[in-house]
Amino acid sequence: MALATKILIIKWLKEIMKLIKKLKIGLDGKHIIVKNVFLEDKLGKFIGLMFSEREKAPILLFEMKKPASIHSFFVFFPFIALWLDDKNHVVKWKIVRPFTFYVSCKGKFSKIIEVPISRRHYDIVKLIVGERFKN
Repeated sequence: MALATKILIIKWLKEIMKLIKKLKIGLDGKHIIVKNVFLEDKLGKFIGLMFSEREKAPILLFEMKKPASIHSFFVFFPFIALWLDDKNHVVKWKIVRPFTFYVSCKGKFSKIIEVPISRRHYDIVKLIVGERFKN
């Protein structure tokens, strides 16, 4: 791929993704600070983590106006899906394996966060999953 094409793609991606420096979420009665979360737009909701590399994949936030399900087609690594209510408390979390057809939450939620299971995000994954995740 030509350098000019790569530069245009990077500029385009930066335009559609808004960076949130810190996001405070509630999980099991404690608060967790998630750093460098990207708020996705409509197109980003469709693409999500698809075709990302595990160690380069960002943490993504999706704001939902109505209930929705997710999938992991063309996501080649596991990630954690967190469903949040309007006060950023975790309603449900689940480890989503690659190429999973359908994942949903029956509870009421307004946001979904996708956290790639990787060395880059080890600290946040360990807080959510616990000691069973090994670096």
